[in-house]
Amino acid sequence: MVGRRVTSFDVAEAAGVSRTTVSFVLNDVSNQSIPDKTRRAVLDAAKKLGYTPSAAARALRAGSSRLVLVLGPKYHPSELMDAGMSELTHRLRQAGYATVIAMSVSDAESLDVLWQSVSPAAIVSMFDMPPRTRETIQAMNIPIIDALFHTAPSMPGQFELQVDVGRQQASYAISRGATHLVFAHPALDEVDLEILDDRRRGVQDVTASSSLPFSVCEVSADDAQLAHDLAELLAETSERRVAICAYNDLTALAILQSARTIGLTAPRDFAIIGVDDLPADAYASPPLTSVRFEIVEHIGAIAGQVIRELEGADGGALTTGPLSRIVVRQSV
Repeated sequence: MVGRRVTSFDVAEAAGVSRTTVSFVLNDVSNQSIPDKTRRAVLDAAKKLGYTPSAAARALRAGSSRLVLVLGPKYHPSELMDAGMSELTHRLRQAGYATVIAMSVSDAESLDVLWQSVSPAAIVSMFDMPPRTRETIQAMNIPIIDALFHTAPSMPGQFELQVDVGRQQASYAISRGATHLVFAHPALDEVDLEILDDRRRGVQDVTASSSLPFSVCEVSADDAQLAHDLAELLAETSERRVAICAYNDLTALAILQSARTIGLTAPRDFAIIGVDDLPADAYASPPLTSVRFEIVEHIGAIAGQVIRELEGADGGALTTGPLSRIVVRQSV
């Protein structure tokens, strides 16, 4: 061990236990049942190796950490999401807390290394972390503020903002006369499958309650193939008013471009509505109707909940106003 500081990983390896068990033993976590033999093995290994807790670990036990760890979701970079994260950082800084943002670190092993390394006062999780990791963090009395960006089986009925997006798309299209709804998405390896499933489900729920036909199509990256698929779709549904609920604006813009190459236009031949309200939407032909996320307001509310939790108030469930709205243009 000469030349570098002994870490809890070294202790875990020497004692033949997990790093989590080492944390429980060395931090004397009272609500975890650790066998005496295992506890002795950890303490003996720590003494033999000369392990001393880091300053961060001491701060964690003393409850004096001023750092908030944010576990961000996997997402394509966007101006709106960046603005939301900036709002979160700004609000927490104003309250005296530093912020570390880690994107797309969702496997249990990586998460354990991350949170144990930074010793946070609280964790904001924007995805459903593994149960074992959640239990370990809670045993260390670190608050977890869940702010998921899609639904999760472990939290039924919560975090349906993506489902609501699909519902808004479908409801608006139907209000404008649509009688057949299509959910269009890119190749599955190009999207977040949880978000895709939520948005599709939202559209499908509305069509089912309205007793309207519903179908799903994958948008080809090849312009000629996309144009062919679109022409075939509209020919098959020629007796109905088709509205395409696109997974996002990039998908919708690709469909509009391909439609023009074969003489089809929206909203004359079909209606289409996207998601994200990209700046380019206003310059599309026709300008694209889209669903806009109120991310900055939403993440600002998350910051408020974190601050209340850390300052001793009951944070309760995350509650905000509407998280998305229709931006009406000319494509529906």
